[in-house]
Formats: sequence, structure tokens, C-alpha cells
Amino acid sequence: FHIWFTETNTNKIGRINPLDVVSTGAIVAGSNFTEFDVPTPNSQPFAIAIGQGGMFFTETNANKLGYIKYPLNPSNPTFLEFDVPTSSTLGAVVGDFGGSDMSGYGRIWFTETSANKIGYFKEFDPVNIVACEDKGSDYSQAKCFGEISVTTAASGPFGIALGPDENIWFTEKDVGKIGRVDAAGVITEFTPPTANTIPLGIVSGPDGTLWFTESNVNNIGQITTAGAITERIIPTANTQPQMIACDCKLSSSDSATRTLWFTEKTGNAIGRVDPFASSSTPTPTPTPTPTPTPTPTPTPTLFVAYLTGAQEVPPNNSTGTGNATLLLSADQTTARVGLTFNGLSSAQNGAHIHGPAAPGVNAQILFPLPSGNFSDFLINLTPTDVQNLKNGLLYINVHSTTFSNGEIRGQFGPAPSLQFSDGNYSVGESNQMANLTVTRTGNTSGTASVNYATGDGAGSQNCNVTNGFASSKCDYLSSLGTLKFAAGETSKTISILIINDSYLEGPETFNVSLGNASSATLGTPSNATVTIIDNDTSTGANPIDQAGFFVTEHYYDFLNRFPDSDGLAFWTNEISSCGSDQTCIGLKRINVSAAYFLSTEFQQTGYLVERMYKAAFGSASGASTLGGAHQLAVPVVRFNEFLPDTQQIGQGVVVNVGNWQQQLENNKQAFALDFVQRSRFTSALATTLTPAQFVDQLFTNAGVTPTTSDRQAAINEFGSATNTSDVGARSRALRDVAENSTLNSQEFNRAFVLMQFFGYLRRNPNDPQDIDYTGYEFWLNKLNQFNGNFVAAEMVKAFITSTEYRQRFGP
Repeated sequence: FHIWFTETNTNKIGRINPLDVVSTGAIVAGSNFTEFDVPTPNSQPFAIAIGQGGMFFTETNANKLGYIKYPLNPSNPTFLEFDVPTSSTLGAVVGDFGGSDMSGYGRIWFTETSANKIGYFKEFDPVNIVACEDKGSDYSQAKCFGEISVTTAASGPFGIALGPDENIWFTEKDVGKIGRVDAAGVITEFTPPTANTIPLGIVSGPDGTLWFTESNVNNIGQITTAGAITERIIPTANTQPQMIACDCKLSSSDSATRTLWFTEKTGNAIGRVDPFASSSTPTPTPTPTPTPTPTPTPTPTLFVAYLTGAQEVPPNNSTGTGNATLLLSADQTTARVGLTFNGLSSAQNGAHIHGPAAPGVNAQILFPLPSGNFSDFLINLTPTDVQNLKNGLLYINVHSTTFSNGEIRGQFGPAPSLQFSDGNYSVGESNQMANLTVTRTGNTSGTASVNYATGDGAGSQNCNVTNGFASSKCDYLSSLGTLKFAAGETSKTISILIINDSYLEGPETFNVSLGNASSATLGTPSNATVTIIDNDTSTGANPIDQAGFFVTEHYYDFLNRFPDSDGLAFWTNEISSCGSDQTCIGLKRINVSAAYFLSTEFQQTGYLVERMYKAAFGSASGASTLGGAHQLAVPVVRFNEFLPDTQQIGQGVVVNVGNWQQQLENNKQAFALDFVQRSRFTSALATTLTPAQFVDQLFTNAGVTPTTSDRQAAINEFGSATNTSDVGARSRALRDVAENSTLNSQEFNRAFVLMQFFGYLRRNPNDPQDIDYTGYEFWLNKLNQFNGNFVAAEMVKAFITSTEYRQRFGP
């Protein structure tokens, strides 16, 4: 048993045997205390955590993740160092042995403070079959590292912890927020009640919540997995709490031995928190020293510009448009500029920031900008530049060969804000839908967008549990997506489907959060609580036995939408037409249920998403005990990935209603374009690949030997390019492979079985109550045995009559 620690100034890793120190009464170098030199000089090792195969630590000054591998030779330890993809000052590190890692393998998570990212290292990558921690011939940075950008710019991610909900939680010291990364890689942010807190350390407590220090306001914060935050005042004033740890003896029944400890920088003391005690304000000590009013911490400020030809001097008739963002640093000496535009009449030949000038007046070039669209270009500002910016006297101009003096122009001004119209909403359980309004205030003349996501504190609890938490499995449908505001739009609606179960459960709540605002800032409130008002006076019969309810739930679970009246009537009648003939009803329910997986709408949305993951990443490996312990290839997509992606690609699509084909095609194009720009995809398929290499890798992942014409068609998406940096071409080539007819046929049964778990049970095949893929393999074998005949295989019947499925809705 050892305790490991970093020695930042001496560039060492230390190890101590605490039991031997206690027994001998002294620290003895070479006996109970050992130090190891980090290979890179002056790397400044900072934080350390245990992994599956050894100790991992961050090297703040070297931009590296260090690793001491087991088994350890005390006299000659094995050190490995891994360069982190993005240059950054690294912060804290935490090991995760499968909780948030969707493949079920361990990851090492760390904060990239100056790069504003959360990074992770895969000790073993089942997608690429790479033992990353060995750094052998199959190691590559692209395969073994991943990075997720934090929603709020320049947030300063610092502390990091694995939460009791198996998500990754972190502090954002520069903007005073707590962040969460879920299994889908989606970041949600939560703001403490007190402003300017500077949260630093964070830890998972023994009480099912997380605890963090608030250095600037002398508090210890507590956050539930649903995002509710309370704060406890430290009795001694102005202690500047820093890091926090849990003495979590989870096997002990004595809560007094399960406490939280934290360091006080200016208090020169160690503090202790009892997580099971009341959070009421502590009684002040006699004649307390007044706490000085904290100095507000400066935060970055966002400015936006909406570009049109009408703003040029003189105006022109260009149909081009653009959005520009300028994020002014907290110290107001630099700014990060982003620009997107389209529709120019001819090729771009320049872009600049000009000033000082009011609208309708031209001015000199201040800052030349890169060509094309870009997201993060750094410029240095003088105090005069900053004042002109704040006075609205800077503008951005995009030039083309047709309009050499400028085709589209926009004046920088304060960014609009996006927020909920209210922080609290309520909906009757029988209303079937909760509608939340998001408003945009400020300059609304251009476009903007914001992500939204539901969340709750129910976790994997059974549906008959009554503790005030609504569950996405039983009470409402998880909803994740992006609201896109057109020019002039000031409000949008988020509609969340409500499940009218028969349990007597009282009012239950869930949360909806906004994040990742584009061309806007997040206003207040950016988090809303929805209360579902129970309509049951006692627990009643299970409504899933009613034909109409049964059909409605299939629209929810497979198509992610409210049923259209014609479809609901048709499929309900299919079952009701049996009258009281139970044999007929049973068979009709099976066929109606399967029809949703087989429907054009699902095949072109959910099943397409599954095939895109297959083409992009191949198969994962799952454990099974069917016929003896072994591994088998299983679909790589996980439920928390599948759900938001399917909702995105199916947004607004109702087959045979309106111009649904065009809406579906638009969604496919937008989704594929987004998909290929995700870090996981770019890590797996580098832009330096040639078009032929890129396409061949996709077909290999898909397990398809393409025809010559199919392969060439996908390669031709890149034209004459020698690399694959064109994101539009990458997205089209991915679709060419994912929509290949051979892949469609080969993957069909695997996806059919997977959707039994995703649709009916709302979980992964190896999530509890299962522990591995034995059940998945059993049903896949049966479906293959009967050549895909789901009736003969009795697969659909088994799932819709299962206790797990039925108890989502009633006893």
C-alpha cells in the first residue's frame, strides 16, 4: 500500500508507505519513502491518479501525460510519456475504469486548462485494438487520445473527478462553473448561486454527490448529479480553499469515518466537511473577522458581427451572408476571432477587421484574417482597439474577386443572449408534452444556435421508486438537440415527450440545460427545472396493455416524436381489430412493434446512424458466456450516442407528411457534416489520408468489399485532392459507405437486436440488469437461425412481454 504524489519544483514523483511511516515514526529515504525523476526536465508534474496499469500524472510545463507502469522495479521504474494533442497547461487527472468510457474500457481524463478542453487517454482502445499504455508499434496519438472542447470559452478547466453517476465532472475556475461530460461526450455546465467563486478542486463524495472548493468566496460547494448546487461557508474567513479529497471508506457503516478534507491556502490549515450533516449556515465564531468583499474576477466578453452586402459602403446586391465572433480576453489584451460565411458571388480574396468607423463609413485595415471559414484566430489588441470595439467602431469585411473592396460586411457589437423564458415549468402527466421557451435578446439580425439536453437524478433506479426524480426511462423521453435561430427570430420551443405511466408517484422533476451557444452568450436562466404533476390517485393497471398507449410508446421509443394522428389511428386499429381474441392481439402487437424498426422513417434515421458508426469505427468487442466465455464483435455505437444523433437526423421528419424527403436529406447532410468534424472521427481517420486510403478504411471498418464503381464513387467525392481535409467530401464519402446496400444487408440483424435494447429497454445490451453481451448474442443467434424472421425467433415477443419493459409503465 503506497501513496503517490508529485514534486512540481524538483521534477519528481514521490512514493510513501504510510503504514511503515506510522510504525517507525519517521520517513526514511530508500525505505518507506522513494523518489523518481521524471524523464523530461522541468516538466513540472502536477496531478497524479491511478490507472488500470499504473500511475498517470500530468506534466504542466511539458504538455505531456506521464505514466509509471506496473510492475514497478523500485530501483529502475518504467516511465512513459505521451504528448497531448493540443498544446496546453495541464491540470488535474482522474482514472475511470469504464464508467464513462462507452466501450467499457478505462480512460484517463485530464483538464487542459489553457486550451479550454477536457482530454482523455485510452489505456486500451478496443476500436483500433491498440494497447495505448504500452506505446508499442501500433501506438498513435490519434488513436489513443481524445479531446472535448468546453462549451464556455476561456473557462479554465482545472479540477476533475469521476462522479457517482459515472460521468466526468470538472471545475471551470475562470468562469465560476461546474462542468459535466456525459457518456456521449456532451458537456453540460452548472453555475453556483454565488458569483465569482473560482472553483478549484472537486471530488466525488460518499453521499452520492460531488463536492468542490470555491476559493474566491470561502465556500465548499456541493452539487447533485442533477446539477443542484448548495454551498457551505467555511467558519474562518478568507481561507482560499484549494483542493479537496474524500476519506471514502465505503465499506464502513459509520458515516463519521466517511468525510471530506480540503486545504486552506491562506488559512494555513486543513479543513474537514461532514457530508452527512445539515447544510445550514454554521454558527459564527465569537467576534469573527469580517470577510472582505471579493474583487470580481474579469471574464471574457463576446462580440458578434452579422455580415451582409447591404452593410458595405456603398451597398451591393450580394446574397452572401456571414457570422463573425470576437471573444475579448479577460485582461482585454487579446481576442479570438471566428468567421463563417457562404454565398459569395465569386472566390474570396481577403478578409480583415477594419476601424475605427461607424456603420456607413470605411476605415483602415487593422487585422488581416485567414482565408475561408475559421474558428479560433488570435489577435493582439491595444487599449485603443478595445475602446473602439466597445464603442461599436470595428467591423469585419470579406472581399471577393467581384467585389474587391468588400462583398459582405458586419459591425461588431455585444453578443445577444440565449436563455429560458423561465427557470421552472410544470406539465400534467397526461398532457404528453412539456414545452419550454428559449428566448434571444439583444441583436437578433443574424443567426445563432444553442444546444439543449435533458437530465435527471433518477439514474438507473426502478420506475416504481418514488423519490421526486423523474426518469428518462419511465417518465419522459430524453431530448438532446440544437436550436437554430434564423435572422430575426427571438424565441424557439423545446418540446419534451411525457410518459403517462400508472404509478402513484407524486410530483417528479427533471432538468433541461442550455450549452454551447454559437454567435451568442448564455443568459440567465440557462438551466430549467420541469415538474411533472402526477395524475394518479393510486397505482393502476399497466397502460402498456392498451392498444393506443402501446402504439404511442413506439413513436416515442423508435421515432422520437409525437404520433401523427393518421399513423396512430392506423396502427391502433391493427391491434383493436382483433377484438378480444388474445392470440390475434399477441401476434398483431408483435408485428406492429416490429413495423417501427422496419419503417422507412427508422431505417433512414436510427439505422443509418448505427451504420455510420460502423463505417467510421468498425465494431467493438463484447464479452459473452453463451457456450463458454469468449469475446464477440458487437455494434460500436452506445445508447447515449445513438439517442441524440437519431433525434438530430430525424428532426421534423414525418414520412408522407409535407416535403419530408427534402427535410430528411437536409438532416442527413447536416448530420454527416457534423459527424466527420467530431474529434473521435478526426482521430480515427486523419485528414492526411489520401482519398483512397480514407475510403478503403471506411469500407474495411464496415466489413464490406466494395464493387469497383462503389469504391470509385466514394473516392471521387474528393475530386482531385491528394488529402482528405475537405469536410464536405469526407461527409459525402462516409454516407456513400454507410448507405451501401451490402452494408445495409450485412448489418441488419445486428442492428435489429441492438434496437431491442435501445428501444424497449432504453439501455445498452451490457448494462444492468445484464452484465455482458450474453443476452445480445443469444437473440442474434436466434434471429440468424430463423433467417431474420423475428416472429419465428420470438425475439420481439420476448422483449415486449418482458418484465423490464412492462415495468417502465406500470406494475
